[in-house]
Order: sequence, then C-alpha cells, then structure tokens
Amino acid sequence: MPTTPLNVLPTPGSLDSPNGPAQIASLAAALDTKVYPRFTTVAARNTAYDAFVAAGGAMVRGMRAVVGTVEHVYGGTGPAHVAASWIEPTWKTYTPVWGATGAGTQPSVGNGSLTGRYRVIDDTTVLLRILLTQGTTTDGGSGNAGQFPYYFTLPSGMTNTTLPAVFGGFYKTSADEGGLSGLCVAGADRISPIRADQNNALISKGLLDSPGTAYIFLNGFIELA
Repeated sequence: MPTTPLNVLPTPGSLDSPNGPAQIASLAAALDTKVYPRFTTVAARNTAYDAFVAAGGAMVRGMRAVVGTVEHVYGGTGPAHVAASWIEPTWKTYTPVWGATGAGTQPSVGNGSLTGRYRVIDDTTVLLRILLTQGTTTDGGSGNAGQFPYYFTLPSGMTNTTLPAVFGGFYKTSADEGGLSGLCVAGADRISPIRADQNNALISKGLLDSPGTAYIFLNGFIELA
C-alpha cells in the first residue's frame, strides 16, 4: 500500500484490493502515534498509553500528549506509565534531604523551611532551585566536617551525569551575605554548597546563625543520563 511522504500514512492505491475496514484500521494505527491525544489527567494519559502498549503499540521518543492545557513529551526513558518517562514542562516541588558528610549528628530543618523546585527542560536537562531558611529550632548538626560538609539531594531518581554541574547562589546571615556556589559531581545525586567569597570557605554550621533571616539559595542545571 502506498504511503504519504512525511508521516508515512498508508493510503490505498489503484492496484490495492478494496478492503475498507482493514485499510481504515491501518490508517488509524499509523495516526495513533502521530496525533496529539488530549487527556484531563495524568492518570488518564497513563492508562491510555498502557493500553496502547498492551495492544502491541510501541512507545517512540518524541510522542506528544496534552494533559489539560500542558503538552507532555515522551522522553523514551521508560514505560508509558512511569511519570519520569514524560517531560512535563511545568515547575514541580520536592523536599531535598539536607545532610552532612562527616561523623556526628545530621542537620535538622526544625521549624525552618527547605524547599526544592525543578523543571525538566528536555529529556536530559533539568533546572533546579533549592532554598533553606533557618528557623528558631534549625540545627546544623555536628557532622559538618570534611571536604564538603553539607549537601542537598536532587529530586528522587535523578543523577547528574558526564560532567560536574556548578550551581550559583546566595547566602545571608545576621552579619554577612554574599555569593554562593554548589558542586554536583558526575554520577552524584546531591549538591554540596561552597561559599564563593572568603577564599571559598566551605559552608559550615556557623553560617546559619540568625533564625528567620539566615538562608542558603542555590540555582542551576544538571544533565541526566
């Protein structure tokens, strides 16, 4: 059966035997992976694509679906029902783990706040923001020793790849404020903050000294595998 030049859609030719139902079914199957289906929820999207795969369909990188008014793109990184397989160009919130690499007690946010937000730009690039604000019961712990005392984790399941990622940022205390950088080495799932002034002094417990005022902010990109 002849096909169209761009989308390779089957079209009956003059030499094809008439078979309306089969020819229409063939055209419908070819269109199924090329049109933008619309869904009201992510769950409805996942159910539809799972059914598509169960019927013998193949997920192809670059497939698109619209959920509500937002276009989602299939990244080709997993089965249809896995959220991480879809690139959803919207900001999402997550809670990073704030930890320390040295021996001793781990830091605790207490009544402060720790928020992470990220946006998947394409199938390998993620924009990430992290903000830690000290509260009256925030505790820097005693494990903040070693080369990179503190770290903040990336969103669940994400790992930086290939090359180190360097973040920009800012910090503020009751008596000081200045630039901040963060390092996420290749293969890591966490960011280690480093002060960009005072001879690149490492972030330590003493940086958080003013409840309600002191904060650490980091912003940058990571590259996914």
